[in-house]
Amino acid sequence: MGSRRLARIALDPADAGSSEDLARRCRERDLHTCKQLFALGPFALRYELDLLPREAEGLLDAVSLDVAPRPSTALELKRRVEINTLPTGMELIDRKLLGGIPARSVTEVVGAPGVGKTQLSMMLSVLALRQAASRAAPEERYGVVYLDTEAGFRSERVLQMAETLFPAVLASARHQLASRLHYVHLSSTRSLMSTLEQLESLVIEQGIRLVVLDSAAALVRKEYGREALAERQRLLGQQAAVLKQLAENFAIPVVVTNQMTTHRTDVAPNTGEEPSEQLAAALGNTWAHSVNTRLELRRDADGTSLRCSCASPASRPQADTGAL
Repeated sequence: MGSRRLARIALDPADAGSSEDLARRCRERDLHTCKQLFALGPFALRYELDLLPREAEGLLDAVSLDVAPRPSTALELKRRVEINTLPTGMELIDRKLLGGIPARSVTEVVGAPGVGKTQLSMMLSVLALRQAASRAAPEERYGVVYLDTEAGFRSERVLQMAETLFPAVLASARHQLASRLHYVHLSSTRSLMSTLEQLESLVIEQGIRLVVLDSAAALVRKEYGREALAERQRLLGQQAAVLKQLAENFAIPVVVTNQMTTHRTDVAPNTGEEPSEQLAAALGNTWAHSVNTRLELRRDADGTSLRCSCASPASRPQADTGAL
């Protein structure tokens, strides 16, 4: 919750001035997040914002109460997830995922190059927009955020998918769906982190129903080699934290794609066995534990079709497959 923007919080503790006045003073001191406010503490906060001791403590108390997770019953959580679950249209996969891509969690799509990760991400974007359109009130805002780090997104392909999946929808409505897809091309980890940190405002203002990051691996693998592994893991942890927070706070699904890497399995010496190599998801165990669900795309031996195997905490020990 530390990265939550102060702009979303009513800064109005007793005897500390108006919310607008406190917000202005925070901006003037370059204080924009709850983490920055908490890091100062009540003593430093008195001098930074010109507050009395009781005012500084009251401000911190008010912010703490506002950002604290609201208690929810298991039934409330279940209903919230069911409402915002995104069906994929693939019966076996949806059954295994208990309805589709789950809300309040991060789903990873992993596969070899060219297997269809971006295509699946675009298809899920179209499905999310169509689902939102069928449920939204006439004046209600809704949309999808698509963060592209590999330049694989094609707007014309999105329109083709909309036409194929929903042929009964008028052409104007299909274009309206595409206009609600907020596309951002990112070329560096710095621009990615900056966009992620500001994403909360867009989610609120535009009623975002799905966030897609395609891909999580491309930029960090390009900018950080093995000699900077610790820094890379730190950055991935920050990315995962923001994405999980967005999914949890707004009860929406978040989808990220990931690349594959060759994993070498060593054998004991003098056994006569040969080391084996196999493809595995990139970014290591730290990242793997940051996602809630993993969908793996694989190409059949004849190269003509795709299968999707999935594993999630709710459905461990085995995975179903479904044709795409």
